Amino acid sequence: MRYLSIRREIEGSLPTVAELLRQKGEPDALRAVSQADIEIDEVGYDNWNGGTELWTVFLRVPVSVFVSIEDRRDEIAGIISKNLEIVTGKDNGYWVSAEISPMRAPPPGRRLPDGKISERTRAAILDEMRARETVWHGALDEIAFLSRIFDLTSLPSHDSRFQNAEQDIWQHCINNFDWPQDWVYSDPRFRLYAADQDIFLTFICEVLHPIVRKNDLEQDALARAFNGHLRADGWELVEDAIIDGRPAYVHCSPTFDRRKLDFSGSFPMTGW
Repeated sequence: MRYLSIRREIEGSLPTVAELLRQKGEPDALRAVSQADIEIDEVGYDNWNGGTELWTVFLRVPVSVFVSIEDRRDEIAGIISKNLEIVTGKDNGYWVSAEISPMRAPPPGRRLPDGKISERTRAAILDEMRARETVWHGALDEIAFLSRIFDLTSLPSHDSRFQNAEQDIWQHCINNFDWPQDWVYSDPRFRLYAADQDIFLTFICEVLHPIVRKNDLEQDALARAFNGHLRADGWELVEDAIIDGRPAYVHCSPTFDRRKLDFSGSFPMTGW
């Protein structure tokens, strides 16, 4: 049984791959791995052996590095792929290979993402859930869901009969059920349109959590929709742990925070 997503397993293999390349005396391959901006994506599926996912580690290296290894690019990618296979193993449900390309310069005049989730993107994601009539708390009730993110007992009540947000929400969402489905999006206590972006990103990751979202197709469709909106700001939600056979998501910013191996063997992943 798999407890980490395939992407996380591949990420976890990269420091060992780098050390193998160092010990084997493969300086060009090591330079490509250690200086690259790294993206890991599923690129296909093969029906062999009951079904095998095809994954690629995209190594986008500085132009100076690319030029120096261009004549051997395929050979070096093959060396890296072979060592990826050694570390990740065989018959584990996926194949992984490496691909080397130069880093891309942004088009002239294009605004580079600054790491911030814009109000426009937040509004688009919340409107997406409204349009889909998504039950944001899914299989949980509103209190159980929001308590995963907020301390409801420390937030005020909008109803003078109650002392805190937890009692308030219980009255209007569970006992009486007289608030609209999308009330939380505009509630000033949670400030999803303007709150710290870690809170906003955590909120939408929780919307996708396997404990919350029981329908595989709905989970996948929402994840794709959220990422479609987040991409403009250089963010994405990616699979992390596997819970009951389905992914839990975490947020990271591969565009703003470059992901590189360093020579200490660490592989920093922002937001992971």
